[in-house]
Amino acid sequence: MIPYFTTTDKDWGPIHWFGVLVVIGVFLGTWLARRRAKSLGYDDAKLESFIWWMLAAGFIGGHVLGDLIYFPKDVKREPWTLLYLWRGQSSFPGFLGALIGVLLWKWLRGKNQ
Repeated sequence: MIPYFTTTDKDWGPIHWFGVLVVIGVFLGTWLARRRAKSLGYDDAKLESFIWWMLAAGFIGGHVLGDLIYFPKDVKREPWTLLYLWRGQSSFPGFLGALIGVLLWKWLRGKNQ
């Protein structure tokens, strides 16, 4: 089994470990994608557009879908909390949001690929 541990007592004020890991993942993933796309000769503008659609939808989905899936009673009581994107993120709903962003990008922006 994977050992379970928490890092909540080691947060730095408003900076949380989950957020630090997300930032590292975004920068590393973006850097690797750009490097690979350059070696394959892909269009830089299309790649940047793709990355922004995926990231924006992933972060929005991470909050909105996370609240809808994990806290539906709270959303029903106070639906405007879906707009409070800074109040939390969830991993798997974020991945689902990113997938939705990729599909929307393909449908709206990447038709000529």
